[in-house]
Amino acid sequence: MALNRNYPGGITRYLRMCCERVPVALMFRLIGVRASVDGSQMKIVRHAFVAAVLALALIGCGGSSTVSGSQAAAAAIGSEVRDGKFAFVVNHVETGKPVAGDPSNEYLQSKAKGEFVIVHLKVTNIGDKAQGFFVANQKLIAGGKTFEADAMASLSASQGDINPGLSTNVSIAFDVPVGTVPDAIELHDSMLSGGAKVNLK
Repeated sequence: MALNRNYPGGITRYLRMCCERVPVALMFRLIGVRASVDGSQMKIVRHAFVAAVLALALIGCGGSSTVSGSQAAAAAIGSEVRDGKFAFVVNHVETGKPVAGDPSNEYLQSKAKGEFVIVHLKVTNIGDKAQGFFVANQKLIAGGKTFEADAMASLSASQGDINPGLSTNVSIAFDVPVGTVPDAIELHDSMLSGGAKVNLK
């Protein structure tokens, strides 16, 4: 889940809202508090939990972006955008594909429920240490809707750690309704990063 920086009231209010939905037993386990606290102590425990989540989120969002999400206009295909420790260049886009995955192995292919939009891009580590890249953090935007990457259809994509200064070519597949025209892709270096948007039209 991407961090919603534009939530009314700011990030703190957004995270507080999310934390209110966390089951009490799980919250106790996550922060190491015994589950026998009484009602008068509940507010203190919940405030401590929210503070811990907010601190982790701010640390995770510490990377800078050259072009990111709502903070800047979407870049064009072929232009470099940056988010955190990664630089991205979208090379081209395929639409209307019924099957995606590893073309050399039928067992590593996936059939679309609708059709696949496949975004081909280069990912470069611009940081000073290895950074993990995962297709699950990338989002496709079309018609005001946000689509998640199809993990099986993207199995041929290079995932995992990329060492500093190195690049990898990635193809990310999104299962969308037939006839969907992709508007943009939002690229992230991590689950909680701000993201960088590339216009696919």
